[in-house]
Amino acid sequence: MSRWPGAGWAVRPERIRIAADAGPVDAANVNMLEGQVSKSIFAGNNSTYFVERAGQTLKVIVQNTGADRLAEGQDVVLRWSPESTVLIGG
Repeated sequence: MSRWPGAGWAVRPERIRIAADAGPVDAANVNMLEGQVSKSIFAGNNSTYFVERAGQTLKVIVQNTGADRLAEGQDVVLRWSPESTVLIGG
């Protein structure tokens, strides 16, 4: 980001994949951060997870598919595609 002083980036919460482990890397989801679930909210067909990482809270929205839900306090990996990243500010 040094090319754009003061710039940041954003990713829409529903574009982030969340999992208990990193799994295989594919071209569609090369960006990765690790964190810990601080709060989870089950809301019918969606779940919202708040993930703590390096003093920041990230929000992730996932569609409920019947797969196991992640627990509060659980370590997780967040992944998203480069196309989902938006440059802001700067």
